[in-house]
Amino acid sequence: TSVTFSSSSLDSLYAKIPNSKTGQYRVEVTALSHTDSKTGTFSVNVNAAAPEIGTISYEDINATTLAVTGDSQNIVQSLSQVRYTVTGITPKKSSTISSVWIVVNGVRTNLTYSSGTAIGGSGTINSSQNVTGTVYVQDSRGIQTAKDVTITMQEHKVSATFDLKREDNYYSASLLTVYATWNEFGYNALTITAMAYRTDDPTVTVDIGNLQNEVTKNFTIDNNYDWTIQIKVKDSLSSWVTYTGFLGKGIPIIFFDTSKSSIGINCFPQYDRS
Repeated sequence: TSVTFSSSSLDSLYAKIPNSKTGQYRVEVTALSHTDSKTGTFSVNVNAAAPEIGTISYEDINATTLAVTGDSQNIVQSLSQVRYTVTGITPKKSSTISSVWIVVNGVRTNLTYSSGTAIGGSGTINSSQNVTGTVYVQDSRGIQTAKDVTITMQEHKVSATFDLKREDNYYSASLLTVYATWNEFGYNALTITAMAYRTDDPTVTVDIGNLQNEVTKNFTIDNNYDWTIQIKVKDSLSSWVTYTGFLGKGIPIIFFDTSKSSIGINCFPQYDRS
């Protein structure tokens, strides 16, 4: 009517089905010369048979980003190459490990398993905020165990706005201020340069030089011509981001022409007493 198994007997049943969650059993009882038997189906205890996961770690293996952050645990958005290591992977109840993988930001990366450790990955993570990676271990019975790891992310972006004008809208003396948005981490450095090209003859140039972020640069550029100003911004990990500004010929906001007894508003007077 009932059968009780010892733990060793249960383990022997698990050992009979290393690749399945269910098995067939037959119980046979003999008394004197009479034998009675009964068969049925047994199932594994998923909680008891689920594989274990020990420690999950990650590191940036991109030498370029690592040299800038100085920290292999600080993953730069879309640039760091991330390798994962999972240790202490233990199959249970006579099963074996069939596969290990990690899902980060919806992207699955298969890891190579050997002797309790799984290693793999070299992809990037496109996130400006910390993300949660989930490691999955599946055994030969198809039973899975999952464990999370938090990955520290470093946002990476470079952009800028700028103010560009002539003094009093007229003089050759001009002013340029760049307001760059970038991420200050580790050894990351910002570089800003500017170059002017005469609009009617781009072979004529003026090197405005390097600028500091949010510091006004004073430079001189001929007010008899229109000029195109090219502003370039980058950090230690990005390519140049280019912006274009324009300086027109010098036109005074208000000009008092004493010879014509005239006043010009954003222009030079053309007529007398006007």
